Amino acid sequence: MRTHSFLIGLSTAGIATILISGCANIHSMKNKFDPQEISWVKEKGTNIIKGEAFLKTVGGDIKTCAGNTAVLTPVSDYSRERILSLYGSDQKGIKQKFDGRSDNFNITDNRYKEYTIKSVCNSKGEYSFEKIPDGDYFLTAQIFWKSNPRSLFFEGGNIMQRVKVTGHETKEVILTY
Repeated sequence: MRTHSFLIGLSTAGIATILISGCANIHSMKNKFDPQEISWVKEKGTNIIKGEAFLKTVGGDIKTCAGNTAVLTPVSDYSRERILSLYGSDQKGIKQKFDGRSDNFNITDNRYKEYTIKSVCNSKGEYSFEKIPDGDYFLTAQIFWKSNPRSLFFEGGNIMQRVKVTGHETKEVILTY
């Protein structure tokens, strides 16, 4: 009985350490948000970006972004720095909880989110963005699930891919990692 209590206390302390260390990692932004750099994203465009977002489990099951948000963020110095911090790349990546990369920033300009375009993924994990202006974007989607309903932690993560559209383009992007 004593050993059992000791092990429960030890695993609780371990979980607390992981949670605290995950929260303590703060990225110091070097670039400032400049709305003028991406003001073009507020204009109506003629492009379409659509597709589906999914991840495969170790067992081969497909998990989609169904019910979660897909987001287009225009590429700028500020968004590139954030994306590099989160995903370790500005081309394609995955951000999992507790992977050691910072998802906390010392300065977050709240106007940043006003320049993003959002779409809710349907039940098949499909998203669609219409009337998008020409430009370079970071496409991200959230895909989370629990393998065990009793687990404290989710599996999956946020996935990202850089996408460029120009001239009345319809681009289909399969977002996966």
